[in-house]
Amino acid sequence: MTVHPNDKYLLVSGAGGEKLMVFNIMTSDALEANGSEVVSAYWGFSLDIAPNGRFVYQNDPYWRANNSVYDIAILGYSFDPQTGKIAPMMGSPFADNQDPVALAVSPAGNILVVARDNPGHVASYRIDPQTGALSPISGITENSGIPTGWNPGGIVIVPK
Repeated sequence: MTVHPNDKYLLVSGAGGEKLMVFNIMTSDALEANGSEVVSAYWGFSLDIAPNGRFVYQNDPYWRANNSVYDIAILGYSFDPQTGKIAPMMGSPFADNQDPVALAVSPAGNILVVARDNPGHVASYRIDPQTGALSPISGITENSGIPTGWNPGGIVIVPK
């Protein structure tokens, strides 16, 4: 779960199965009626929102769509902070074939940092400020990036 930067919405990963749902914090209502529920990662348990509130990212170790299994990836969503509507981002899923288990958006909102289970390292992606699309910066190939050891449980970015 994570709270939207405007403190108006709660996003819940895996709610009721392979879903990402948005709840109105003030009313506790699921916003399914206005299209805020999307199919999401099968085991996606890490979720973060860019500080601008428009981009949401989720780890994706076993994502499925139409019974097809995609490469391990990161899912990106566009989010409307006014209505709570969420939709898959153009270009998503973003390939990350190293078991992404935890992710965090930088305080400036321009970098997504990903901790990976296999072989245990941290990688980073640049976030396009207009679309939210991800492009690799570091740690994209096997055994590259900052080593963490196997199965890092989470990642936090500490501002300067």
